[in-house]
Amino acid sequence: MKAVTLLAACIWLFTSDAAAQSYSGTFTGVAEDGTRMTLTLTPSGTGSLEGVFRVGDSAYELDGEASNGLIIGIIDNEDVELYFALQLDEPQLTLVLMDFDADDEPDLTTARQVLLTRATGPGEDTSDRGAGETAGGGRETPGAPVEDGNAGGSISDGTPLGNQWARVLAGRKVTYMESYSSGSAGGYNIKLEYYFCSNGEFALYNNSLVSVDAGGASGSSGGTGWRKGSWKILTNGNYAGVELSFVEGEKPRYLLFRENGKTYFDRARVFVTNDNTLCR
Repeated sequence: MKAVTLLAACIWLFTSDAAAQSYSGTFTGVAEDGTRMTLTLTPSGTGSLEGVFRVGDSAYELDGEASNGLIIGIIDNEDVELYFALQLDEPQLTLVLMDFDADDEPDLTTARQVLLTRATGPGEDTSDRGAGETAGGGRETPGAPVEDGNAGGSISDGTPLGNQWARVLAGRKVTYMESYSSGSAGGYNIKLEYYFCSNGEFALYNNSLVSVDAGGASGSSGGTGWRKGSWKILTNGNYAGVELSFVEGEKPRYLLFRENGKTYFDRARVFVTNDNTLCR
């Protein structure tokens, strides 16, 4: 049962339609105690998939199918059997785990959520992936960054474009917000706040609320918490990305670009503001 406690890295749940085929590939993450997590998924039929979830030295088998906009099913090994739900929002994959109640129905009060990031798609090699490029996604030409903020340095790769984006982010707060409601199936509210420090450090505050309705049962859960690490701007020709090196070892990269006066991390709209109360 010790391995189950490693799965308590709570983030958020999405509830939108997706085909099982799009889930194929490998996803990775880091638990709160630093244990490495890897999830490998393979479609096993129309609307179905199977896979293996590894948490340190423990392995769990998954068998699921599409239902009401989610991929749901059973995840188990010799020691434990749990209900799971999956939702993919490239490159992020959310895995929700729940115990069974006395009636063998998912117990929503025990829900714990794990955030993973796509490492590969079907047959894909990410070793040559450039700054900000994610699996399955192309690149978009970045607009001209705002000439403001602190100067680059160790937070940039030293290129003119890298220094420009370093000045945009250094000492600023970057906020991502999203909400969704499906009515009968539940919904979510997400708010992520990135605090970028001029010395190359950053902090991420996650404030999310999730509600789910499955099989006639309903419930909600929220997750708040901090993650920390270092950041740096990397460039490849006319493209720029930010690499976030979390203390747990995870290193996601996000493409940076501006369009019509708006700033984006990959395809996600973000808001860059001066109200960074943690650092300069």
